[in-house]
Amino acid sequence: SSQSVTVTFSPLVTGPHNAVITLSSNDIDEETFEIGITGVGVTPDIDVSPVSLDIGNTKVGSSQSRNVTLTNNGTSDLIVTEISSSNDAFAITPSSASMSAGESKTITVIFTPVTKGDQNTLIRITSNDLDEATLTYEAAGTGVSPVITVFPLSLNLGEVFVDSSVSKDFTI
Repeated sequence: SSQSVTVTFSPLVTGPHNAVITLSSNDIDEETFEIGITGVGVTPDIDVSPVSLDIGNTKVGSSQSRNVTLTNNGTSDLIVTEISSSNDAFAITPSSASMSAGESKTITVIFTPVTKGDQNTLIRITSNDLDEATLTYEAAGTGVSPVITVFPLSLNLGEVFVDSSVSKDFTI
């Protein structure tokens, strides 16, 4: 008769693991069997570059974008299930991604300010990375309004004969 035996491998660290299972029996010819067991612990590991993002000055109502690189420095597939922003002035595309071990993907952060001034966001990246399942990434930008300057502020065209003209320039 035979018996099925289940071996479960639950690594706590990455890398190769080895073990030996020794079976003892009352079989006179083969009292002991040794079964070699091997397995490799793998895990995804997310990395974000640059470490923070400043998009800089952007006119209110227009947009500027910058790229951020996500890299899987781990030994198994990285599944990013959500990339979101805490501030609606910052949009992220794509909103999810998958990467094999060693692979990188580019995400784009798009800043579209609706008001003047400094604005910040926390970009939340949710993945299957065991020690960084939710990674928070900072981004900033400044909404600016166009500034107009006129010089000189007054023009004196003096006395001009009827049916003639005079011109002077001003700078905007």
